[in-house]
Amino acid sequence: HEIDHRTYLAKFPMETGVMMQSDYETEDESIMILRRELASAATKDASLWWFDFLGGYYASPGLEAEIKLQMSILERLSKTPHESVAEIAVFVDPASFHHMKDQTHITTDLIGANRDSLNECGAPYDYYNQNDLLLLDTDKYKMFVFLNPLEIKDEVKELIKTKFGDKTVVWVYAPNIFSGGMGEVCNIKLKNIEDPNAKVVYNGKNFGFTDPTAPLFAVDDDLAEVLASYQDGTPACAKKGNQIYIAEGNVPHTLWRDIAKAAGVHVYTDVPGALYIDSRFIARQTVHAEDIEIRLPFDCTLEEAFSGEEIKTNGKILRYRNDKHDTKMFYIKDKKL
Repeated sequence: HEIDHRTYLAKFPMETGVMMQSDYETEDESIMILRRELASAATKDASLWWFDFLGGYYASPGLEAEIKLQMSILERLSKTPHESVAEIAVFVDPASFHHMKDQTHITTDLIGANRDSLNECGAPYDYYNQNDLLLLDTDKYKMFVFLNPLEIKDEVKELIKTKFGDKTVVWVYAPNIFSGGMGEVCNIKLKNIEDPNAKVVYNGKNFGFTDPTAPLFAVDDDLAEVLASYQDGTPACAKKGNQIYIAEGNVPHTLWRDIAKAAGVHVYTDVPGALYIDSRFIARQTVHAEDIEIRLPFDCTLEEAFSGEEIKTNGKILRYRNDKHDTKMFYIKDKKL
């Protein structure tokens, strides 16, 4: 993971005379963001590279001490057996990209934006190439999300039909449209709509593609339960059996969270923000000062990695106060189911 953040020390002219601007105003802000990136990389077993750009970005006793501390944390984590605790599997299909070349915003809105909103739904997820599905042990997942499944191999379709059982499957935009038709996989009848600027409404807020998009689709199935509609009332998101269809990208974290809860996924928090979890630790970074509540599947003792402070859960809930920009990372100890 190449960390390109410009710390508070990055305020000097380049050779061209252009002034390099810092991303952060203080050493404390810089450190808290570096801690967030440490947690992000650790959940993915990624190595870290703190990129110094033109030199001097880390030239303070405080930042040098912080990097030393983070190296010790990574060393401790590397010696601890661990596994993902995600109950959501998210799939992207590279083969479908070539169908979007004339409307490149679709790729960004389906993949980049939804990845970000899934990050804020309060439950971790594992991220895969759609073709990896044939190699996965799917038993641990309760929810499967297909972000851009415009093409689906026959063997993948068959696996979904035979192995997923009643687990929740979420299809976004136009599943299977170039390899057999959308109704074949999502089991929800769909129809074209004429307005390329249509937006979906969920909990009083609009979402959808950033630019005009064609074709767009709507739900046309009396047996499906409508979860969200276009502004004119036409159904745009619906559930039928274990299948859910969402007509557009940029899906809000609120909808992802509600779908996850209905699927039986353990949702750790209802508040959006940077949350990183695996079997070894849980980490949270905030933008605003706030009282944090994180619901765990168990009671345990936790050790804050940067301070050494110990804290115990109460009723399987971790409660603490976070200052503005604060990042805390807790080692999980003494689990009690």
